[in-house]
Parts: sequence; structure tokens; C-alpha cells
Amino acid sequence: MIKLTVAMITYNREKYISKAIESVLNQTYKNFKFIILDNCSTDNTGDIIKNFNSPKINYIKNDKNIGFVGNLNKALDICDTEYLIIVHDDDILKDDLLEKEINILEKDKDISLVGANRIYIDENGISKGKLYELDEDIVYEKFQYIEQGLTLCMPTVMFRMNFIKNNNLRFNSYVGEVSDTLFWYEVNLLDTKIHFIKEPLIYYRQHSNQGCFNKEKMIRSTMRLFEVMLKKIHGSDISLINKNKIINKLENVFINEALKSLDIKDCNSMLFNKLCSFMLENHILTHESNSNIYSKYVLNLLLDKDDKNSNNKIDLKKISLEYYNWTYKLQKGEHIFSDKCGKNGKIAIFGTKANAFLIYKQCIKDGIKVKCFLDSFCDKEYKFTDEIFVCNISYLENLSDIDIILVSVESDKSFIEIKNQLIKYAKNIQIVWWKDCID
Repeated sequence: MIKLTVAMITYNREKYISKAIESVLNQTYKNFKFIILDNCSTDNTGDIIKNFNSPKINYIKNDKNIGFVGNLNKALDICDTEYLIIVHDDDILKDDLLEKEINILEKDKDISLVGANRIYIDENGISKGKLYELDEDIVYEKFQYIEQGLTLCMPTVMFRMNFIKNNNLRFNSYVGEVSDTLFWYEVNLLDTKIHFIKEPLIYYRQHSNQGCFNKEKMIRSTMRLFEVMLKKIHGSDISLINKNKIINKLENVFINEALKSLDIKDCNSMLFNKLCSFMLENHILTHESNSNIYSKYVLNLLLDKDDKNSNNKIDLKKISLEYYNWTYKLQKGEHIFSDKCGKNGKIAIFGTKANAFLIYKQCIKDGIKVKCFLDSFCDKEYKFTDEIFVCNISYLENLSDIDIILVSVESDKSFIEIKNQLIKYAKNIQIVWWKDCID
């Protein structure tokens, strides 16, 4: 009896699909069905699949494109075996992946998902290193994956299908690109285990045509993931302790995935304002370890909102003294940076992430002229506005009209490191840490 279905979802992947199919057909474990779900490709993907002429392959081309998540759910619906794995059309499985994972599910009936570590490869198949260095496999009990779990790699995850179907689990199209992450979280809210194999069992390809490279889609999806999980948690009978642990983890995921990917180029867009508004509505506060300046109180007072409508109660246990002082001064209408920088000073801001943007907004409020943003990794100069540009710190040698550099990093250690970099190019320019302006 066949116990396993391998479903490959594909769309317009003529460049990589041959290697992906070969890696499935070359598995040491042979007793499986192989279904390829083509989401109405318009290139040569279908012809490449048919040229394999393998009796193992059941090629199904959708009549219309049902979307990435729709194709994932079609794989769930079409599966009639005990186990399922949904693989991608651009990755390469190691030849013992199926064997190792099905053995784990066979040995422990309490495990409903098993996934593995990964090795990243680029468009040309060149290795970029593995994701995690682990000494042993990890088995997550209920809530543990959400609270502390490593990132499961979708095309390595094997499902126990009776558990999935009995609990009516589906991929959620509302969250889009991170529907797999939501799925793992939903599984971990139930009484079952998730097994993570320490060994990399897949070569996971990264290239520019992947959905995860679309920053706007990923941020929007991450916002929706947070929103859906909050509703599930608040509407459940989970203990308060576990709720708080899960929410803290979700905040970290949100900050890491959504906020850290923002660059100054994004800050003039509606996306940035939507993101900040979402943080305010969901009371997402900055953790001390995070390098972005995000106090919901400061945000609320800077993002073109009416100061009179801001009646937030400040919880000093949740925000640092700097944020408290910043909020207090803003509510009183005081200036933050003008005492240190002077209204007539010519300012450059070091940093290009969203925290630098908030300092820029504060400088505008204080009537301070910002000349440019500085970035250690900027390859070439680009415009932020018609008058303000972003450039590499080496450009300071050519900028004679900068009086002060305002550094937007969080920790004193980072400030010292940045200051040492800047001194090489800014010998006669005052270098100021933003926190020293707020006392």
C-alpha cells in the first residue's frame, strides 16, 4: 500500500523544474505517488514535465491560475495517502529526505509534522551555507514551536494527513506569502508534536522571482499573520501565561520580518504608514534588543496625527526612559534635537532603516535642516526626497556643509562602532548619538 504523496506545486518554472523533479525521482524511498500541480503555466514548464515520460508522474494542469495558496490547498484535497509532502519547483531534495522523514512519522504517532534544516543555494546552484548549526533534532510540544521554534522549511515538511483533515487545517489565503508559517502555528496550538531534523535535507534555492523577495507583499502578509493569530489566541482557552509567551514571540517575528526589512526608500510610501498604524492599533512595543526606534507613543505623535487626540497612558515598565522623555517632550510641544543640533545646523542622519526616518520626522518638527542620510552599505547615491539624498559614509569627504551627524542606532556599543567608522571620513564633524539628545 502506498503511504506517501509527493505533491510539487509549480508555475512558470522552466529554468529550475528539471532539477527539482530529478531530486524527487532519485529518492531512496520509492513507495510514493508523485503529483505535479501546474498552476496554469504560460512558459515551457508543462513540456519539460511531459518530457520526463515517467510513469511515476501524475501531471495535472489547472484550468486557471488558482494562486499559490490555492494550489497548496489543492494538494491537501487531492491527497489520499497517510502522509503528504508539498515540494517546490525550484529546490533540490537530498536523496534520503523522504526516507528519513517517513521513518520519524512511522515511529512516533504523536508527531504530525516533520521538517528539516536547509542549505541555501543561489540561482546557479552555488551553496550559501546552511540555516542552523544544531547538535541534535528538536521535538516541539504544544505551544513550544510558536514560542521558540526554528523556521520550518515548507518543502521539507511532511504531514500526517489524518491529523490535518480531522482538525480541518487549511492554508489561509488571507495571509498570502506566510500562509505556511500560520499553518505551523495552528498545528502547534493543538495537542501534537512537531519534529525538526538537525541535518539539512534540501538545497533551498533563493532567486529574484520568489514571492519572499517582494518586500511589500511580505510585510502585508506578516501584518495579517499577526492579526489572525491574535484573534485565535484571544478567542481560545489558552492560559494567560501561554498567551503572553505566544504574543511576545509573535511581536518578535513581526518586528524581525516586517520592520527590519524596511529601508528609508520605503518610508515615503503608504506601506510605511500602514505598518506604523498597524503597530499602534495592536500595541506592538519595541523590545530592548530591537534596533528600531518604535515606541507606540512616539509613533502616535510623529506620524502626522493630531497631538490633541493622543491620550496614551505611558507604562514605564514597557518603554525605556528615552521613549518616556521623548513622548513627554512631544506632548508638551518641546523640541527634541534642536538644543544639541541647533536650528541652523546642517544635519546628516546615520542609518537608513525606519528608525532613522522617525528621527528625520522629529528633526522636521524641530525645524532642523537635514541634508542627507548616511549608510555604510550604500553602493550609489539615491534620492529620498527632491532635496535629500542617501549616500555612503565615504561621501563625507566631499560634503563640506555638514556640521553634525545624528546616529540612529540603539545600543551604546553600536554607537561606538559607528562613530569609529565615521571619524575616518568626518574629522571636523560633530558625531551625536540620538539618545544623548533626550534627557
